[in-house]
Parts: sequence; structure tokens; C-alpha cells
Amino acid sequence: MPGTSGVLLQIPQLQSLEERIAATLMEFASLSESNRNTWIAERLGAHYPSGLAFHEIARDLVSLEINSAEFSSTFCCPACGRLAIAASPERVSWLFFAPE
Repeated sequence: MPGTSGVLLQIPQLQSLEERIAATLMEFASLSESNRNTWIAERLGAHYPSGLAFHEIARDLVSLEINSAEFSSTFCCPACGRLAIAASPERVSWLFFAPE
């Protein structure tokens, strides 16, 4: 359900993520046209569509970095308002908290 899930990042993890995103985007922006397709295939896969606009590729690169980051998943129950935080990276068990 939209608006019910989220992530928690510790400040050092967030700072590391920001650095990786900035470095990836700078590297992408500095590529010559002749090197761009090979670089994209190495990071986004050989079947990544060609001919996309710069901002679309940049968005996918940012998403790739975010999704590879270490974070805790959260969930807010739309029915009761309780907040849950994943107790493990595998999201097998959750810790629930009730609003006061």
C-alpha cells in the first residue's frame, strides 16, 4: 500500500550513500559518448534500454545505489497507526510500536 513503507538510515550510512551517488553521477556525466553504453551495461545490465534521456539513466543509477544500501525497513499500519521496524535485514520478523 502506498505511503505505508519506508526506510531508516543511520547518519553514517546516509553520508556514505550520498558519496556513492555523487561519485557515480560524476563518473557517468564525465563519460564520452563512445564509452557510455559499455559503462551503463556494466552497472545496469546488458539488457538496459538504449536511447534513454540522461535524467532517466541518472534516476536509475541513484535507485541502484539506494537499493543496495544497508537500511532498516519500516511499515506504518494504515488501520491502527502502529509503526513496525524490521528486526532483521531479511525482513522476516518485525518489531511493532503503538502510538502513545
